[in-house]
This record gives sequence, structure tokens and C-alpha cells, in this order.
Amino acid sequence: MRNLLVIGDSPTLNTGFATVVKNLVPRWRDYFDRIDIWAIAHLGEPTDWPERLYPAAIMDPHWHSGAQLSRLITLLNHGDYTDVWIIQDHFLLAQHGLPRAIKEFREKRGIRFYYYFPVDAPLMKEWVEPMKAVDFPVAYCEYGVKEVRKHWPEFGGAHLPHGVSPEFQPHPDEQRAGLRERWGKLFFKDFDPDRDFLLVNVSTHNKRKGLVQSLQVAAYLEASETPSGGKYRVLFHTKNQNAFDYTSLDEMAEQLGLVKGVSWAHTDVRLSGKALWDAVGAPRLSAETMVDLYNVADAVLTTTLGEGWGLAITEALACGCPVFMPRHTSCQCIAVEYSRRGDPYAGNMVHGIRTAGLVVALPMDTGRLRNPIDVVDAGVSIQQYAGSKILRTPLNESQREWLSWDRIAAEWIRIFDMPAPEIPPAEGTEAAAPAEETAVAK
Repeated sequence: MRNLLVIGDSPTLNTGFATVVKNLVPRWRDYFDRIDIWAIAHLGEPTDWPERLYPAAIMDPHWHSGAQLSRLITLLNHGDYTDVWIIQDHFLLAQHGLPRAIKEFREKRGIRFYYYFPVDAPLMKEWVEPMKAVDFPVAYCEYGVKEVRKHWPEFGGAHLPHGVSPEFQPHPDEQRAGLRERWGKLFFKDFDPDRDFLLVNVSTHNKRKGLVQSLQVAAYLEASETPSGGKYRVLFHTKNQNAFDYTSLDEMAEQLGLVKGVSWAHTDVRLSGKALWDAVGAPRLSAETMVDLYNVADAVLTTTLGEGWGLAITEALACGCPVFMPRHTSCQCIAVEYSRRGDPYAGNMVHGIRTAGLVVALPMDTGRLRNPIDVVDAGVSIQQYAGSKILRTPLNESQREWLSWDRIAAEWIRIFDMPAPEIPPAEGTEAAAPAEETAVAK
């Protein structure tokens, strides 16, 4: 009997982690006898998920705190699990004795541990060491592999991308034209669907997303007309205010001299008549509405300072929407794989933006140095694309297969079938908890 515990964001959310959980777990139901979910940021509200969701937000909102870890270890001791699959940030895996607990459950209970992780910046050695405690560490993409190998040269290099759901498809031209006119006039004054160029930014509102650089691109484009004599418009599908540092799009745009509803706007309740953000501030809209959003856009713009994957990028490409994105972290991996699986000149769908030649260190960002984009390069690239006659290009069969959740779930099942490797004790993990304590109940 194989019983799986998934440790990840609650599938009731719309974060990147939650999107992975909600797409992979249903595809594993026939493989495992039982699947439970340690649901991070779930408060215990009723859901229609058949799996049991253990709320990992009770007592302490941070799932990796000492109190939460104690609850998790209790569950592992009494839950008859044979397998544990974790999707979470690497710096959180390293905290509160979790690596030592993983080693003990492997050695004394024979539980198999899998760790699926993003990397969006250079890694610290102490974040890599705990990865050695699990049976099967798997990165999102080759950028993650490269960064891990700087501190762990023997890392096997396993990596799997995120998928795109089948409903992300291009709309017929007539349907797209009608939606474009309705959406454009909902958020912008005097929107002209035939002459205006609409850019969309889809992201959570946090400091790593580089939203101020997207506003700067809007300011750069504001001074020019499109080749058809219209305006460049940037629509942000993100929360107006960051709940942690209180930065707001409205205030940043005002400082840049941008007028809301003219050169920029952000989605709000007018789009659906209800709140657009889940419990952790991630964009919340139905998949059908997100498909409409990507089809309405002339292009997606992301000025992120680092991505572990980039679901908005691949979802946009699946809808035949061009993407302007930085040439770094996983964004570059997506660009390379997308082009490798198709004619790199067909549609000219992926546009890399140069970095600005400087680095920034953000507050409360684990001390990582990040590369902002070159705003002028982004603006010029967008203007050149707007003046071209290149058509929107949907994914071809090879690209669809690369981003297929069915294929990715099957790859994980292949890993589930592999014999557990012998992994030596990881340097530094023994010090994560006092020597006299033990996680596994006797």
C-alpha cells in the first residue's frame, strides 16, 4: 500500500505552488492508495477536494514554524505514509530541524521523500545542504540545477517543468476582437481596440516581481504613439497594494506621472464582481477568464527580478500571446526550450529584455542580489514588435507535450517507481535540532 502526504500550498489558493498541487494530485489518484495534503495557508474552510486537507495555518500562519513543524511530525508519526512529496522554497526547507526529521523518518520508517523546488536567484550553501536529506530532489528547470551544483557538484540534475492546462488556447479572431473591445473600455478611457497596443502584467504584488520597472516601461511608452496612431496601455492583473510593505501601484504610478485609466490600470472588482485575490494575495480568476485575459492582450510584459518557473509566461504562450521577459533565471530556460521545440523565427513570440547592468538588494529578500531589466530596451523592443506584421502563433505539438501536465505527472510516477537511493548524511543537517531530540516516535 502506498500512501502519499503532499506538503505544499493549499489547492484552494492560486499561488504557483498551489497550481502545481491542484494539477498533479488528481493525476496521481490512481497510483496511490491514499493522498493527504498538508495544506499551507489553508484555514480549514470547507472544500470540494476529495483529499483530506490538514490546515497548516492553524496556530501559526508560517507552516515552517516550530509549532507547525511539531504538528507535521505528529502527523508523520501517526499517518501511515509511505511517501512524502514537498513543494516549497529551499530556504524554508532548511529551518526548524526539518532536514534531520526527514533523515530520521527515512532511516527508521522507510518513508520516501521527494522535493520539488524553485530557484530564482543564486543559492546559499546552507539552503542546498538540506536537499541532500531527501531521496529525490527535483528542480523546476536547468537554471535551478546549475545553481545547486555550485554547492553540490554531485547533484543528479533532475528537473521537470510546470505544465499548462489544456483550456489555455488561442481564441478565434472574431471572439478575441469582441473581448478586446469590452475589456479595453472597461479599464481605459477612449480605448481603441484597432489602434491601441495592450500589454498585460500578471503577477502577485511582491517586491521580487519588479512591478515598478513595468510602470517605468509604461512611462517610456506613454511619450509615443503606436504605429497605428494609438496609445500603449499596460494592464496589471495584480493586487494594488502589497500587504507586507504597503507599496501601492497607485502611489508608484503617481510618482512616475502616470494617469490611471490612460497609460496604465489594474484589474479590480469590475472584472468579476467579487474579490480577485486569494488568502495570500495571489490573483484569483477562473481559468476561463485568465484565457480571455491572455487573448485580449497584444503581449504579456513581465519585469520580474527572478522566477523559479513563470506560469504566466507559459500560459500566455499557450494562448498564442507574445511575451516580453528578462533574460535571466527560469525565464531564459523557458525561452530556450520553447525555441528548441519550434521554429525560432515563427511568430517571434518570446522577446528577451536585457538587464540594466546593475544589481539590487531588496529588504527582507534573503540577501540575494537581483538584476532589474533595462527599461529602455524593453520599451524599444515593444515598439519594434508593435510595428511588425508578425502573427500570434499557438504552441505546436512538441511545445504542448513539453508543457503537458499529463506528461509531467507521468514523469513523477516514474520517479515514484524508482528504488530509493542511499544518501549519506548531509553536512550541517545534524545541527538543525538538539542531539537528544528525535522526530520519530518510538
